[in-house]
Amino acid sequence: MKRKTKIVLGCLGSFLALCFLLFFVLPGFLFGDLIGQMGTGKRFMNSLSDKDIPLWISRSEEFLKQHPNTNTFGYVSIRDVPSDLSTLRIKRIDVLKDTVRYVWAGGLDHTCLTIRRSPTGELTVTAQYDDYHGRQLWPKERR
Repeated sequence: MKRKTKIVLGCLGSFLALCFLLFFVLPGFLFGDLIGQMGTGKRFMNSLSDKDIPLWISRSEEFLKQHPNTNTFGYVSIRDVPSDLSTLRIKRIDVLKDTVRYVWAGGLDHTCLTIRRSPTGELTVTAQYDDYHGRQLWPKERR
């Protein structure tokens, strides 16, 4: 092989190796924990059954009573998560005026279970998998 061919092949191989590292290895290294945390939250929320929903609603009502919305930012973030919820890998609980969010991942993307009380008093439970995907768990959506 000629010297120029070896140089071109070496540069091409180095470029391909660099592209592989940038697009496949580096994102996993930087965001692997976040991706795993989001997956944990999604699996848990998908495993919730109709009999689990009242427990989450009653727990949310307690948080709403304990933390009235007097914060200037509009919410209270509870970082001392109760031990039974920390075993589910929930990182924090956000309490808003009529909403409680159990957060697995926040920041770049959001994975949380949201319990919201409407002005009419109706409660909705929503699984938010990321910023673009989610589904309503309670009340069941009619098809």
